[in-house]
Amino acid sequence: MHRLWFQSFRGLAGLAEIRPEWDALLAQSPDARFYHDPRWHEALQRHVLGSEVHYLLCRRGRETVALVPLEAVQRRSGPVTLRALRLPEHPVSDLADVLVAPGQRRRGLFGALLRYLRQGFPGTWDCLELDRFTERSVLKGELGAEVYNGRADAWEPV
Repeated sequence: MHRLWFQSFRGLAGLAEIRPEWDALLAQSPDARFYHDPRWHEALQRHVLGSEVHYLLCRRGRETVALVPLEAVQRRSGPVTLRALRLPEHPVSDLADVLVAPGQRRRGLFGALLRYLRQGFPGTWDCLELDRFTERSVLKGELGAEVYNGRADAWEPV
């Protein structure tokens, strides 16, 4: 079995570059919602978000198996400024999620994402905020499908 690996694409130009793969992934996803659609993300980027989004394509071998949109924002916490990565968020769009191909759920996506963010992600960040998803969210299922075993890089499939 092939390992999961990620490639990052940034902003509207990145979205345009991965649009064919995103459309193909969306077409095969029976649980897709409006906030999974690249047209929605394009509208958010053009009209409401104050920062660029990193679109992380996840592949297993050569097959695209997931897309993780992460917005880079700065947060003040007292005298400290934190660089946070989060699902794209704005008052007009309080829901977001990852898009995962059928048959690829619960197969180590979250652990692979954390490894990529720590070792290969082109941006700098201090915290990862994942809190704007529904009860039926793919991300919620992925987070619940992996456990932390006490080591810094040790999220593993259950």
